[in-house]
Amino acid sequence: WSREHVPVLLEWSRRISIGLTTLAIRLFMNTYGSYSIHDDKHYRHFLEVVLGDRRSQGLVTVSNHRSLFDDPGVVSCLLPLHVAVVPKYNRWGICSQEYCFNQALPGIVKGY
Repeated sequence: WSREHVPVLLEWSRRISIGLTTLAIRLFMNTYGSYSIHDDKHYRHFLEVVLGDRRSQGLVTVSNHRSLFDDPGVVSCLLPLHVAVVPKYNRWGICSQEYCFNQALPGIVKGY
């Protein structure tokens, strides 16, 4: 299968798992944290980049600590809920430099 044609069962599984996870993250962030979004030209540009053709432009996330939670947590809270639950608009880190590219993890990634 290709990215353009995803099997129906896989697409349903993605939507259910990412949708429920996004809702759980939102509940956690709104219960135990606080954030505000200022609807200005920068936020609208961010939405245009995320919702537009992303193959031509990347999005880099920088944080001041070690966490793989930032991309799914923070970015999904920045997006409107109806967009955040759609799998193709979510960002999920599978590894970070501190956890996967260290001397304690042997394997095929060693040396990079």
